[in-house]
Amino acid sequence: MISIIVPMYNVQDFIERCVNSILLNNFKDYELILVNDGSSDNTINIVNEIAKKDKRIKIIDNSHNGVSYSRNTGIKQAKGDYIGFIDADDEIMPNYLDTLYSLATKYDADWVYCDSKIVDDGFTRPDIDNKAVFDKETIIDEENLDVIKSYIFFNDDYLNRKSLRNPVMSLYRTSIIKDNDILFNENLNYGEDVAFNFIFVQYIKKFVYIPEGLYIIHRIANSSQSRFFSNKDNADYLVTLFDDLIKTNIKFNEDISFSQMRYFILESYLILIKYALDYNVIDALRRIKTFKVGINKTDFIKTIKANLNKGKDYSRLEFNQRICLEFMKYNSYNLAYLLFRVKKKIFG
Repeated sequence: MISIIVPMYNVQDFIERCVNSILLNNFKDYELILVNDGSSDNTINIVNEIAKKDKRIKIIDNSHNGVSYSRNTGIKQAKGDYIGFIDADDEIMPNYLDTLYSLATKYDADWVYCDSKIVDDGFTRPDIDNKAVFDKETIIDEENLDVIKSYIFFNDDYLNRKSLRNPVMSLYRTSIIKDNDILFNENLNYGEDVAFNFIFVQYIKKFVYIPEGLYIIHRIANSSQSRFFSNKDNADYLVTLFDDLIKTNIKFNEDISFSQMRYFILESYLILIKYALDYNVIDALRRIKTFKVGINKTDFIKTIKANLNKGKDYSRLEFNQRICLEFMKYNSYNLAYLLFRVKKKIFG
């Protein structure tokens, strides 16, 4: 059985489309857990009416605590062998559940992931996600899972391919989530999906991907799928994300891939730039100190130094990334921040 979890917050215009797409699926062995996050519109009344017609629907009515709290509520109630998350403003193809569950059982997979289709509802934004993560059906076993870890962050072709950040488009083995107490970080308003997937993948033995667009993302202004975040949001996200990963005692391999190293360097560089843009000096330095302490508790710096000794990866870094890395190697985060701040003032 599959447990489908749909968080809902003020989605009266979309929730019926979402729920109907699930009910019309070819696969029928599921429970549908609809978690209302304190909606102030007609969302709860709409789903209550739909639930009268199908006993598989379970409605949980909470006060407003955010999407992570809603997903966690669903996880705790889930009884299926696999868990799938669907956003209330999206929908799925009629063969979505059957295809993913068949792959999960065929390969005894812990995590199954498919591609998506994009529908723009009067909303325009640059779309860099123009290729599937992999070009064909891909099965990755325990020995090669570092590939998946890098795709949760950025892959070697991250400007042209999608990542594995999103918790939708997936089926997760429920026992792994519950046995290891894996939940969404409720303190994150952005990036909670990255943290969840990266922690989850530490415990899996097999991953399956298909490049079929079985999940339909509706890009709708002001919806959960089209939120824009300020530089402060992104900066706070990185600090909290690294702290979250530290608490799980996640260790990175000595032979960490260049993709992961580049992700770390790129995001560290961006976070310093974002501090320079959005914070006053005192506040920025205080947050950078928090970031520095968190980073130095991990194996990141040691691993990056080990990789740089190999020589070949260093030559692939851009000039700004090299500068950022050199400051980080010597724990000179404040100096790097001040340099970027001066650069901003001079060159804009």
